[in-house]
Amino acid sequence: MRVALLALLPLAACASSAEEAEEAGDAAFRMMRYHDAYAAYASIEEPSLEVQTLVEESRYRSIMQSAREKVHVNEVEEALHLLDHLERERPANEEVLEIRDAAYRRKAAQLAESAESLLDDGYPEAAMRTYRESLRWNSENEAAQQGMREAERLAGARAVRGEELYFEGLDQILQGKRTQARTSFAHAAELLGRDSRAVAQVEQLSADLASELALEAQVMLDSGLLGGAWLVLSDAVRLDPSNLDADLLYARVNEELETRRLINQADIHVRGGRMDAAQALLERVLELTGEDRGGQVTAMAVRAAEEAAIRDYKLGRACELDNQIVRAVALYQNILSVTEGGFEDLRIRVDSLQRRIDLAAQAYAIAREAEAADDRASYIAALEDCLELASDYRDAYERYKRATLN
Repeated sequence: MRVALLALLPLAACASSAEEAEEAGDAAFRMMRYHDAYAAYASIEEPSLEVQTLVEESRYRSIMQSAREKVHVNEVEEALHLLDHLERERPANEEVLEIRDAAYRRKAAQLAESAESLLDDGYPEAAMRTYRESLRWNSENEAAQQGMREAERLAGARAVRGEELYFEGLDQILQGKRTQARTSFAHAAELLGRDSRAVAQVEQLSADLASELALEAQVMLDSGLLGGAWLVLSDAVRLDPSNLDADLLYARVNEELETRRLINQADIHVRGGRMDAAQALLERVLELTGEDRGGQVTAMAVRAAEEAAIRDYKLGRACELDNQIVRAVALYQNILSVTEGGFEDLRIRVDSLQRRIDLAAQAYAIAREAEAADDRASYIAALEDCLELASDYRDAYERYKRATLN
């Protein structure tokens, strides 16, 4: 039939297409596939009044079908939005009312499940609020009704225990056990809620204890007990973060502890001969403390320089024994540039070694002249004289090695 229709006039073809679309829409409508029915009817370009009615009806039923599907997949809010739209078009539609009731029941069930989880986790007050919301959606939800009774029972037990703890806290205050009282009030506040009388008691006790701890810490600091002050101030800041005195003291103690840590590390680096690392740490100390530690930092820097000088002095003596005179003089001169005294023989030793370097320089110059004159014997003899005076003078050793190998 389709092959035959292709041979008809365009007008007949359009008419046939419209008929097929209408037939497809009718078939989908009868099978309650309203999405497909609406798509088929809406595809007709010049619909008749009857088709226009079918378009509106299939659209309406398609939206209703979408609302029903969303209820089934727990997308209740989206379903209710669609149902509101349908009710504005056709108020008091029985099917829409049925879907809405189903949505309410599904929402109530969801809330009842959430409330049950809260109850299992030990939050009966929060569970009660959620159960109330569930019953607002569906007052006949049995799970919410039963859960509400259990939540009320548990909340009542918590309230009783909370009141017991509250009065225990009052008794502990009378006995002077304020730390224990604060603990009792804190537990009572947890059971009775944030609007209970126990909350004010916790806050007041926390503020009082924090102030006393701050004063205790100041006494410890005056006595040089830095570690104990840090522990006490840690408790004070935890009890009352808004206590400015405790907070400032805590910051001071932390700064002092950090300074001591840096100085200790710098001292370790000085002892290990790592002067650059020690200097970086001492600069950090000055950044933290300014002039307060200036004298101590200066003393450590001097000691670091002395340690380096001792190390370089030993190395210079070793270089002397190895006839590395140039390097030994460089080390000694570096010591003289950063220290004052401490090595009484150093200046005499430097002057003596410098004379050897000058003689080595003369021998090296003679060797270069002999090399230029192509006098191999004189060249080698002058290099030997240079190396005997200073084995590390310029490239004399390399020249001597090349000359003697040829």
